[in-house]
Amino acid sequence: MNVASSEDRYGDGPMEQAAATAGPVVVTTGGTPQRWQAYRRRLAGAGYGGALAVPLELEARTTCTLVFLGPAGFEFTPELVGEANWLAEVASSSMKLAREVRSVRSAGDNLKTVLESRTSIDVACGVIMAQNRCSYSEAFSKLAGVSRQRNLKVRSVAENILKAMAGGSPGTRFEPPVLA
Repeated sequence: MNVASSEDRYGDGPMEQAAATAGPVVVTTGGTPQRWQAYRRRLAGAGYGGALAVPLELEARTTCTLVFLGPAGFEFTPELVGEANWLAEVASSSMKLAREVRSVRSAGDNLKTVLESRTSIDVACGVIMAQNRCSYSEAFSKLAGVSRQRNLKVRSVAENILKAMAGGSPGTRFEPPVLA
């Protein structure tokens, strides 16, 4: 078992404290406080002499901690702790950016799906309008009524109507912008 997964399993290592206090926590195998005894034994058993846990600053209710492990006899000096804090700041910025990019991509994917749905629905409404000589809102009401009766999504009903047409279902003419 590795040291990080043992902390997840036993909940007795420095990661949780570092996240809770928003500051670095150093644990060495030679220390005496009772709090870290079981964790120290696992560190030593895995061949490490110490651990440094540094929290990342992320959004509320989101925690992440970097853990640096040193060999037996290794000392986490104040300079190393400072460098680890700097690295945690860089990692925090990177993690925030990655989460933001993921959110933007997800929003873009959702928008594309909505636009594709609208194309099918709008064209099917056009077909209904032509067949029944009615307004768009009346055509959409008919489409929605069939959707409720058959317990299908409006998009599915619209696509079924279009599949029955001689030319089949038209493709969506939406082209997302190319990101440079």
